[in-house]
Amino acid sequence: MPQSSQRLPVLRHISQYQFIWNDRVNASIIEAYQQEYRAFYLQGRDRKRRALVRDLLAGIPVDESALGYSLRGRHVSVIAWGTAPEAAIKKAAASLGWQSLTVSGAAGTVVGWLGRPNTKISSDEDLSALETAPETFLAVGQYGDNLDGMQRSYRQAWQAYRVAQIHPQPVTRYTSVALEALVLRDLPAVRDFIVEQLGPLYRADERAKVLRETLSAYFASGQNAASTASVIGVHERTVAYRLRSAEKILDRSIATSRDELSIALRMYALLQEQERADLVALQDQVLGPAPL
Repeated sequence: MPQSSQRLPVLRHISQYQFIWNDRVNASIIEAYQQEYRAFYLQGRDRKRRALVRDLLAGIPVDESALGYSLRGRHVSVIAWGTAPEAAIKKAAASLGWQSLTVSGAAGTVVGWLGRPNTKISSDEDLSALETAPETFLAVGQYGDNLDGMQRSYRQAWQAYRVAQIHPQPVTRYTSVALEALVLRDLPAVRDFIVEQLGPLYRADERAKVLRETLSAYFASGQNAASTASVIGVHERTVAYRLRSAEKILDRSIATSRDELSIALRMYALLQEQERADLVALQDQVLGPAPL
């Protein structure tokens, strides 16, 4: 048993240790509580905004002051996902000098709108050049005015989002994928259409691939052989030869089948990264719950 002269320093040391331990534990408890409180507060605010936004999209009148976003003026809807979705929407708003509204969506998405009060300005900024963080993606609707424009732009952004789930790009604009979004409503039917229209050109061999690429460039160039040759880096006579070869394989005129072939090639390009055997499962993924 320690002597009385040693007991007091030992007790003092133990007391100091206990006080320090209590202080640190209490500080950790307070910090954890504050973090949970902030998270609950923010989640509560987001739940309220989500409820208001759902009402807005359903055509139910909402209080602008409660929403914190003006429904008047010019709007564009953005759906973001990936590593920093909300920051990407905020950055887009800052680059335009517009207000923004964001709410959390399904499957890790953030749904947002960018808005400006003036509808008389004719020019609309193209967000395609917006730089996003790595592995962050945006699906963007078209610009629209007032509440109707907000609702329509959201529907368009959602359609662009569906296409981007198959072929991700940093920014996917509805105006660039409107056709793909429309036909993706029935993927098995799309597959059947592609097979029917492309026929032997649907095959995976190198010759079919070259002819598909030439036809795609030809349609994208407004059926101008010289422009097509410039795009794919061959002589104009080579383009003409390939077009005749495609017509012979297809057993029909390219000119009279332009619309069908153009659509089939666009859809083939979109779906070629997916296993064809998984198209039905892919439809479940693409047509799953909307981001909001």
